[in-house]
Amino acid sequence: MPWHYPPGMLSVDAPPVDDDELDLRAYLTVLRHRWKLIALVAVVAVAAALGLSLRQDALYRAESELLIRQSDSATIIGNTPIINANDAARRLNNEVRFFESGAVRNAVAAVYDGPLDPESVHASVASDTSDIVNVHLTAADPDAAAELVNLYADTFLEVRRQQRTDELLAVGEEIQTKIDDLDARIVEIRQPLTDLEAQAAADPEDEALAAQRDDLAAQLAGQIAPLENQRTFYEGQIEDLELSADITRSSGAQVLTVAEAPDTPVSPKPVRDAAIALILGLVLGVGVAFLVDTLDERIRSVSDLEQVTGGLPTLALIPEVEKGHDDAFVAVRDDAKSVQAEAFRSLRTAVKFAALDRPIKVIQLTSPSQGEGKTTAVANLAVALAQGGDRVAVVCCDLRRPRLQERFGVELTPGLTDVLVGDASLVDALRRYDTNVLVLPAGSPPPNPSELLSSSKAAAVIKALAEEFDVVLIDSPPVLPVTDALVVSRVVDATIIMVDGRSTARKAVKRTLQLLAQVNAPVLGVALNGLPPGGQSGYGYGYGYGYGDSHGYEKKGRKPAYSDGST
Repeated sequence: MPWHYPPGMLSVDAPPVDDDELDLRAYLTVLRHRWKLIALVAVVAVAAALGLSLRQDALYRAESELLIRQSDSATIIGNTPIINANDAARRLNNEVRFFESGAVRNAVAAVYDGPLDPESVHASVASDTSDIVNVHLTAADPDAAAELVNLYADTFLEVRRQQRTDELLAVGEEIQTKIDDLDARIVEIRQPLTDLEAQAAADPEDEALAAQRDDLAAQLAGQIAPLENQRTFYEGQIEDLELSADITRSSGAQVLTVAEAPDTPVSPKPVRDAAIALILGLVLGVGVAFLVDTLDERIRSVSDLEQVTGGLPTLALIPEVEKGHDDAFVAVRDDAKSVQAEAFRSLRTAVKFAALDRPIKVIQLTSPSQGEGKTTAVANLAVALAQGGDRVAVVCCDLRRPRLQERFGVELTPGLTDVLVGDASLVDALRRYDTNVLVLPAGSPPPNPSELLSSSKAAAVIKALAEEFDVVLIDSPPVLPVTDALVVSRVVDATIIMVDGRSTARKAVKRTLQLLAQVNAPVLGVALNGLPPGGQSGYGYGYGYGYGDSHGYEKKGRKPAYSDGST
């Protein structure tokens, strides 16, 4: 059964931790762990932006300003209407649309003979509170850009004036038609009076005819007077239209600022592009970092490990060993003050603490897959236990790929397999590594490792060692590739699973626990191996409490608790 802390051992209530604080820590952990990826994405973005920016040709922007007066033919006829802000903005936008219309562009193309395309000239409203239109063109040739902008603005004004004049003249023709219609009606109504006037002129002595003429004139006056008043009004409109046409020919819109050849390019701007790319690259890098972190199935933290193992104790956090050491390097012996050695001593303490609850003499160290540090952990744990005064036997049950003999610097044969098949005695196969550490290597490669390990003779060898030594450490094969570790778990008191934070996948740990549970393996806990120095990447804590000048022991004449100097 999996080992748990003794009752009452964790009776102190821990203060509740806010979920938001945990989430923030998780986010910061991802950023700290993936900062190189974020930096790489940002650098690539900046490099790409600079590359594109420096490869582009310099472009210059020529600009001109036009003042557009808000008037049309509707404001000429009758009283001038009040133009609100929305109506004014709409009319100004219509002017911009007309500026970029085909009629104006065709007119410009008819008079322009240069290297640029008139289609590239554009206009925009300067602001909502003015009647100014900006005319602009971006091109590689600043002189040609300024020339085309000025020509385009002049052509637009000419086309616009001609259009406004034609509109006014068209309105005038409509009014003149109405005047002609009024004249025809007046003539038609006065026709009887005109006939009487002709008769009266022919016979001026006829008083009766003159009186009849006067009576008819009085009768027709009520009909003719409104028509004549209306005709007079239309004649006044004709005069106003002629005046407006003269004004339109000379004004209506004008150039406020003439375009000049610019000296400074508007693009490319490497510094601006790099700054924008840096910001976007950092945002993209953070997104990529969280995506990669989400897709990363490795065990990256103690919390990840505990979620996968269902709260199984994490016995030790073991930093990765620095490169440059040979196969026989044992941190607890060769570098006793290192963080790696301290981590393995923490593992020793966890094992000793577990033995207070139940007898633990035979301990199996295994892992989900190959290369997760179980052999290194066996060697260091053996030396740490020996330094604490225990007599330790180390047995290599990894009969397929034995590495324990390299770690301890002993010969491969004779070993366990030779003892099991009767080619050597247990006493001859055991090699002394240290005063309190004896090693039983794997021995000659067998054709049937699983059958050999499941034999009663293998169990008898382990039992004999357990009777002779304080602790028996077994270096087992990984669980997932072969069944050897499951077979060995029948004869051990505890199984420690080594998990490498650099490579072990969560599903591998889950499957390992499932297989061990099927054979009722006594799983003691998990040791997380291969952590970056200092406990980075969100693995909970570092190893900042190091060794000083030993004020507590040498200066006061006291001795450390263990022969290696640890407490």
